[in-house]
Amino acid sequence: MTPFGSKRLVQAAAVLGSITLLAGCSGGGSDADTAASAASAVSSAASAASSAVNSAADEAASAADEAASAAAGAASAAQEAGNEAAEITDEAWREALDQADRTIQASASTAIWESETNVSIAGDCDSLNVGGSDNTIVAEGVGTLTVGGSGNTIYVKNPVTINLLGSENTIVWSGEEQPSISEAGADNTVRQAS
Repeated sequence: MTPFGSKRLVQAAAVLGSITLLAGCSGGGSDADTAASAASAVSSAASAASSAVNSAADEAASAADEAASAAAGAASAAQEAGNEAAEITDEAWREALDQADRTIQASASTAIWESETNVSIAGDCDSLNVGGSDNTIVAEGVGTLTVGGSGNTIYVKNPVTINLLGSENTIVWSGEEQPSISEAGADNTVRQAS
């Protein structure tokens, strides 16, 4: 409840108390006249108090609605900013995603052993092992990427570690932190998405 609403409630209670006191005093008229005046005054005070309470409740509800609306707007803006940061703009990456022959669901440890395929991996996996050759792979999120094959092009979000054992692979990564890269193979290319 707003301080303004609380103030109205206190004022309504004071008016009601004053009218009740006045109604109890005899003012020289008959008891019936005094009772009728008191009843009328109490009824008016009750109506005024009810109006004050309803007004205060409306103000509190309005303030709560405004606060909820502001919070929802802030949450939406934060989510949009997060989505924009995670969105891929690299043209080759987007093309590879569009040309995927199939999409597989990520597991804790995902492996691609086949060759000459275009695969999209939905979801995050702790590790992705690629043993095949000449593949195009798009992965949503990988903790550790290990590539033993050759001629693969792999697009991966937020990798922590990239291990290159094969040769002539191209790894394109996106994320805010540079992954740890270990290369035992030859002629591999690792770049951050543009």
